[in-house]
Amino acid sequence: MPTSVEHELLVDPFRSVYAVNCRVEGSTLYCGALYVEPQHPFRLIRLAYGDASIEVELPAELINQSVPSRAWQVALPLRDE
Repeated sequence: MPTSVEHELLVDPFRSVYAVNCRVEGSTLYCGALYVEPQHPFRLIRLAYGDASIEVELPAELINQSVPSRAWQVALPLRDE
C-alpha cells in the first residue's frame, strides 16, 4: 500500500484555486505551488483530480484578498470526509 499519492495539478470546481506538484501524505496535502484567485471567499475547498477529489483547508491569509495569492511549498490540512 503506497504511503503517499502524487498529483501534478489539482483544481477546485470554480477554477479559482490551483495546486501544482502535490503529494498527499497522511492527513496533509503538500503543494509545490498554490494559486488562489482574488476575492476567493471559501476557506474549505474541494480540489479535484480525475473522478475523485479531496477537501482541504486554506490558510486565512489567502481568503478574500484583493489580488491573486501565490504560495510555494505549502502544507494544507485535509478535511475529514
